[in-house]
Amino acid sequence: MKHNLIHSLFPLFALIILTACNSADGVETTVGSANQDIETSVQVDIGTDTEVTAVVDCPEATSDTHLLVDNAHGICFLYPNSYDAYQSMGGGFTLYKGSLLNTEAPSVSVAFESAGGRSLQEVTDQRLSDYASTDTQPESLNLGGDEAMMLDNLPGQDINRRIFTIHNDLVVDLVTARIGAEYGAVGEEAERVYEMITGSLQFIPVLTDAPLRAGPECPEPVPDSTQYTNEIVGYCLLLPAGYEILEVSSKATDNELVFYVDSVQDTSHARLSVKATDAKGRTLDEITAAYETEIEKAVPGYDVMWSFGYMLDGEPANQFSQVPGQDLSRQVLLVHDGLFYNITFVPDDPDAGDGYTEMQTMYDMLMDSFSFFWNR
Repeated sequence: MKHNLIHSLFPLFALIILTACNSADGVETTVGSANQDIETSVQVDIGTDTEVTAVVDCPEATSDTHLLVDNAHGICFLYPNSYDAYQSMGGGFTLYKGSLLNTEAPSVSVAFESAGGRSLQEVTDQRLSDYASTDTQPESLNLGGDEAMMLDNLPGQDINRRIFTIHNDLVVDLVTARIGAEYGAVGEEAERVYEMITGSLQFIPVLTDAPLRAGPECPEPVPDSTQYTNEIVGYCLLLPAGYEILEVSSKATDNELVFYVDSVQDTSHARLSVKATDAKGRTLDEITAAYETEIEKAVPGYDVMWSFGYMLDGEPANQFSQVPGQDLSRQVLLVHDGLFYNITFVPDDPDAGDGYTEMQTMYDMLMDSFSFFWNR
């Protein structure tokens, strides 16, 4: 993994301070209007000459689980709340813990394809032929009320289990990676995740092109935290209680909030800036390369450090460490829905004492809670 860095100073803060309702028991601070919670009852227009709506009840999330609703493919199920969902270009998705590159936890990939009139046995024969060598025997199971086939101990980068079925001529295919006794605690966790998903999966009416909804739109506050919601660009996050907000800019394509304790000039506490600007069609890789070039020009000979493999609410992110400036900063870069996000934590300097400890606490909480709740 390559390491690099970048330069970005906190701007001069001269705009009005928003009132932030911070409390140790988790009071929400909202920038804009209130957002809606994800529902467990899915309403779908099934398409007739008159408007007809079908209501289907999905399983109800608990304190330890989230609900995933994929109307576009007509399924919903529960999964552990420590997992996030990453949707691929092909319409499938992966449930992962922390990062797609995390090999210390199981993952579950869900894919879809047209059955094209094939039977479940024909699909099973095709799946078996995809493997050069396997001695697994197909096992007939129930998935969402439909007959399904399960193939276990399949070879690959990791040993995996595959279960698939056909519903309304659509093949629904789930692969659980790192499952089995040889993976120890990871394998045991994979078994639990597999049982939770397959035991709760339900088929629901299809709503073409509906977005994937996974988990609550915004994280629930935990003790000594505050939830902040930015309605203008559609994200929310948790931070340690006690932070105020400075709104630097509030446009839909130029939006920046700064979080601080006593004042924006205070250097004894950690500070945070979340800036969203028009990505202008650039990819994350292009933006990262430009940042690396910028800091190399600004500080010739500086050892630029950056790393990849991070994820925020299903979006890949790159991280620059110890970025030079008025204070050393840590910056997380990502692109979502046409916007480029630069999330800057200060100070990223172990010599800063309590400020660095506070920064690390803030960083851990934000990285675990940052969520998008709508697309522009």
